[in-house]
Amino acid sequence: MTYKSSLQLFFHPSAFRKPSQEASTRANAPIGLTYTGTTQALPTTLRFFLQLLRASLHALPQCTTKVSSLLHFVSSGWSTALAVAESERRLAIEGLTETRIVSDERLSIASLILLPKTKTKVRISFDILAAIGEGLALSESVEVDVCVVYGETLNEKKMKEVLQDNVSGGVDGWESAVREVKAMLQSKSAKVVQR
Repeated sequence: MTYKSSLQLFFHPSAFRKPSQEASTRANAPIGLTYTGTTQALPTTLRFFLQLLRASLHALPQCTTKVSSLLHFVSSGWSTALAVAESERRLAIEGLTETRIVSDERLSIASLILLPKTKTKVRISFDILAAIGEGLALSESVEVDVCVVYGETLNEKKMKEVLQDNVSGGVDGWESAVREVKAMLQSKSAKVVQR
């Protein structure tokens, strides 16, 4: 089966039927999920979610799972991946970004703000924690962190509050939140230089 022209799911439908009493220990059949998109190299964000979905599919007890639940899991999981990738793309328009896979269930997307007038660098991190919950549902939460890498001493706590107010733990609005913090820092930077 193909989903959104970018994923192919291979599975044996008969493995997902309810087993009879004596077949309750039946082993899983082979299952695969591959990326078939147009880009040569899979972006880090999509690779993270693809690995998470694959691992979850391999651990899935097929004999007690409905095919409809399997298909919903793959489609909703990939939709989440695409939403995070779009937020990352918008964030990259605002400035330099760095994306890295921290662990099997944690992805970090950082935006860097450079303030040349005060020789200051600020890192804003959006850490996505993804987990498979009950009912074969992918859940994600976003943690925001701010760190002054070097330069002028700034109020990290205040910047973090501004970001959290704008993002509210979701994957939307990252770029506008970073834009607001950047404008706030540039305004402060201009005052420091004028002294």
